[in-house]
Amino acid sequence: MGRNNGTRFRRIRSSILSGTPACHLCGKPIDLNAPRYLDDEKGRRLNPEYGTADHVIPIAKGGTDSPHNLRPAHFGCNARKNNRMNAPMLKRSSTLN
Repeated sequence: MGRNNGTRFRRIRSSILSGTPACHLCGKPIDLNAPRYLDDEKGRRLNPEYGTADHVIPIAKGGTDSPHNLRPAHFGCNARKNNRMNAPMLKRSSTLN
């Protein structure tokens, strides 16, 4: 089940980010009011603090858009993880699973 249905993925992403989620990669809280884009001297770019849904098993490694394979993450943390199975940073919260 890859990324064939963007609407379904956005709906699942919304449910993953409901409540007060913490980034499963760094452990810091995700600000659900953070803007998706930043406009500054570097131009328009994606906000590293924006909340996304990270694929625990990346699509490139055979993962799916199943809710069981998605965890809340900051865009910046998710981008650093890229398509690796293991995050390149340490979790900082004992409340993570």
